[in-house]
Amino acid sequence: MRLAVGLVAVCALAAPAVPAAAAPAVTATAAPAVPATAAPGVPVTAGPPGMAGLLLTTADLPAGYRAVPADENPYRTDLFEVIGKGAPCRLPAELSYSSFTWERSVSATFLREGDGSEDDETMAEVVADRGAGVAGALVDAAAAMPRQCPEIDTPRSRISMSPITVPTIGDRSAAFRVDVGTKSNSASEGVSEYYFDSWSYLSIAVAAVGTRSVVVVLMGTSEQPGIDLAEITGEAVARVRSGQAP
Repeated sequence: MRLAVGLVAVCALAAPAVPAAAAPAVTATAAPAVPATAAPGVPVTAGPPGMAGLLLTTADLPAGYRAVPADENPYRTDLFEVIGKGAPCRLPAELSYSSFTWERSVSATFLREGDGSEDDETMAEVVADRGAGVAGALVDAAAAMPRQCPEIDTPRSRISMSPITVPTIGDRSAAFRVDVGTKSNSASEGVSEYYFDSWSYLSIAVAAVGTRSVVVVLMGTSEQPGIDLAEITGEAVARVRSGQAP
């Protein structure tokens, strides 16, 4: 089992102020924190009643996945590197961690624990209802991130982003991959090549569905996720389309 270093980063969340025609780089504004009082596996959320019914469940995932609180995601630190508030190279959509939340969003995190021969895999989903303009701007941000931030170097990690080609999902969609190399503590500052203790891989899809946005993130240490990103995002969008939540 891979241990996290400490993000969300993804797929918690602040309420980013995103104008309908906002540029991809969006600065978020903090919203009042929502206490993390949900039972295990239940999203911490301030979403309207009924919105949680728009989320996927373990029944929609391969065998072995279980719902967990977002803070138990072993890849949460890597996720916080690329999803969160206030940074141009972060997707302004976040999971409902105890320290952040959107006022009109719900999220869920699912974990499949490795058996010793393989590491943990995680899937996270966020559904928000903040208007068609915000949903479209989120898709624009996802499409622009690999172009704007192909390589990021932080004190903790080296990050690379690349686009993923997927068919149109929902009204509009975009997807990208994030490779996160965690630097070794023995790496010397200023050297051109770092030693990496571990690598993790994130596949992120964003879709706009009317006034709602859907974000799906697959996380693990394998370059090839155990879940098909386009397929599971399509299922998530279908759930949102068919839902009757307000």
